[in-house]
Amino acid sequence: MIEKRHIFNATVVNDAEFEAYKTRGFITEEGHFFEKLFYKFAFILFIAFFGSCLYLFYKYRKSYIIRQRGFTLTFIGGIVTFLNTFFSFFPQMMKVPCALSAYNANILNVLVNMIFFCRSLRVFLSYRYNIFKVSAIKNRKLLNHKLDSKKPMSEPSSYLKKVMKRINYVLAAVIIIPALISTIATIIIHIKMKDHCSFTERGDAMLSLKKNEGRPLFIVVQIFGGLYTFLSFVMSILLTFVKDANAFGIKFECISTCILIFIANVINVILQINASIDYDVNTNNHRRMYLDLFESTKGGKMLFTVVSLYMLFASITLPLLHYYKSRKNNRKFNEA
Repeated sequence: MIEKRHIFNATVVNDAEFEAYKTRGFITEEGHFFEKLFYKFAFILFIAFFGSCLYLFYKYRKSYIIRQRGFTLTFIGGIVTFLNTFFSFFPQMMKVPCALSAYNANILNVLVNMIFFCRSLRVFLSYRYNIFKVSAIKNRKLLNHKLDSKKPMSEPSSYLKKVMKRINYVLAAVIIIPALISTIATIIIHIKMKDHCSFTERGDAMLSLKKNEGRPLFIVVQIFGGLYTFLSFVMSILLTFVKDANAFGIKFECISTCILIFIANVINVILQINASIDYDVNTNNHRRMYLDLFESTKGGKMLFTVVSLYMLFASITLPLLHYYKSRKNNRKFNEA
């Protein structure tokens, strides 16, 4: 477990210390009692809290605040994120098979990222459409109606529904196609590596992460992770042009999550370069600070678990808080 005095200790470890680091796991290592207990407690709390939030989110799905977030996409994203986070706790509590980590990272994690990206894209496209398209269509229809008074004027809202339907098809394709590619690629690679990464043989995930065992299996999530890091950066910029009346509305959720994902990916790459073995680019000077951070973040995986927890809070819990606050204010107004 990381010690406080080592957080900013940038000294280079010697060969003996690095060899000891490479063979030091987490589950198989004696000690870490309170840290292991913490993860078990956090796991139970996670299931109870966010499981309840998902239930309440579905229960109040017809409310305006929930519908405004795009209930279907948000709820599906919440379930997938919940499952992704659920499985991410396992390596901190028990020995796990390599295949569990691979399929969780390559399929569920990719699906979470694509769904969230589509939610952000939906916000941006909806905003751009409402500001520019509706007014342009309305002006054009009014002009045509004046020129031909016998011709009935169609409402811009009917055109809006058609465009939103097309946008939904695009969003579905953005989610489904990468998910299928990731699933098929993972299965093909896993078949070729079945002797090195099985569903039955369990081990300490920390040791596997340090040694980058089964690395070809994780090439899929690395590719999609790099792509999504770039998309998160671009989307963060685009969303700054969106106007949202709510201080902690969907714009806040999307921008803050995009920034967190970008930061988590950058930190993870830095840790992989400086604290793991057999990465694309590895340094020969292993600084104690990076080794300690690698162990405390469980190979960088807990960074994404924290991001997933935030995504659940911002997309599911926060709208519920807005709903209860609005309902409380309405009751006070009616009683006044």
